Amino acid sequence: MRWDKVEGDAYYEARKHEYMAKRYERLGDVDGALSSWEAFAGLKVSKGSYFLAAYGYYQCSRLTAALSRYEESVSYLEQARAQSSRHGFLLDAFLAYEVACRYEVAGLMRQALGIYEDIGRSQEEAHNYFVAADAYEHAAEIRYALGLPARTYDLPLDAWEKNSLYWQQQGEHDDAEWSQERKKFYRSLYRE
Repeated sequence: MRWDKVEGDAYYEARKHEYMAKRYERLGDVDGALSSWEAFAGLKVSKGSYFLAAYGYYQCSRLTAALSRYEESVSYLEQARAQSSRHGFLLDAFLAYEVACRYEVAGLMRQALGIYEDIGRSQEEAHNYFVAADAYEHAAEIRYALGLPARTYDLPLDAWEKNSLYWQQQGEHDDAEWSQERKKFYRSLYRE
């Protein structure tokens, strides 16, 4: 992953925090994972991505509970709940993200890849193109880690295009342009 190629972009900065959180957890560094999930959730809140913010706070809650820091865990869970109430919460997608994350931490990358692609397909069918694109971006990251083509993996690009068209139709041209920029950044992330 060429995170340096997308520096300064809030979406990919959050993705990098998520990537690092999973790596830290796999290595047993709970404090590093917690710090990365906190940064991820904070960025998602600041950008209005409440579904993913809730997911990040949930991860913080899970990690602090494992450390027997229960009051802190409840506080994070309340933050997750507050963010989920701001979004038409997608419990199936939320749980699917968690299954994929657990597969990643366990090193079962092909299973995680399948789950992320399932999320992408189901969210495209539901016309929730942002979550679809995000799931496909995760799939691309795993493809890259497995040595499979990522740069030519077009599902994220297709979903970002659909997200852009959706926002154009809503008259939200800034959001449409933002989705188009994700396509440019996506191409710069991977070396082939």
